[in-house]
Amino acid sequence: MVRAEPEKGTTVTGTRSINKGKTWERHVVSYLQCHGLPDARRLKAGEFDDNGDVSWAGSPWLLDAKDRARVSLMSWWDEVVVEAALAELSPMLVIKRPKHGSVGSGLVVVQLSDAGPLFTRNGEQLAVVSSIEG
Repeated sequence: MVRAEPEKGTTVTGTRSINKGKTWERHVVSYLQCHGLPDARRLKAGEFDDNGDVSWAGSPWLLDAKDRARVSLMSWWDEVVVEAALAELSPMLVIKRPKHGSVGSGLVVVQLSDAGPLFTRNGEQLAVVSSIEG
């Protein structure tokens, strides 16, 4: 069996991590396509000034997909918030849960102030206040 050499400056572990991330991104795209977003697609690294990992037409989100053994939520969040602000989109993380094979069991992280469309009652969207004055 012939093994491909890692890119110059990339360790074998780094290559595995990159491939693992790309696989998770493809799984997230497939999941979204099967659940009402047929035009969801994986963005290649550097495409569109790094506007996330996954996108679809009219998306208000800058979606970064993460599949790592160690969760670094706050550093990932800080990174996606900066990217989203530059792109004038809302930040979203989709994180693979270790030891959970189903894509649907992944975790989605968004700011509460951006989550309005997620809150519905009897099919109607609820009003969400973006800030509380007190």
